[in-house]
Amino acid sequence: MASESSTLLDKAIAVQSPLVRKNIARARQRKSEATPAEVIRNLERMYVSALTGTGAAVGGAAAAPGVGTDVALALSAGEALSSLELSALFALSIAEVHGVPIDEIERRRTIVLGMMLGARTR
Repeated sequence: MASESSTLLDKAIAVQSPLVRKNIARARQRKSEATPAEVIRNLERMYVSALTGTGAAVGGAAAAPGVGTDVALALSAGEALSSLELSALFALSIAEVHGVPIDEIERRRTIVLGMMLGARTR
């Protein structure tokens, strides 16, 4: 099981710098001189919109009449990987906006895992 989750994480972390930069360019599309805070707000909107759209599409397809349990489970697994990839893209885009280099795989892994695990609150 650990190797499966490690493989999924590695697929998500394989997001390349050009894709991150393209994501940031899309967030700056309307205002090329946007501040980092404005870019991050746009990235957040894009991220939530993408997650919502993916979840709704998978949920709708899985609930459609005639879709079997196996297909519904496969759709759910695909949605989980898609969500992980979207989350990795979001986290790496935020890092790039803040000037954190994302070229090294270990740094990308640390950023994505840190985002997924979050901070401990008291």
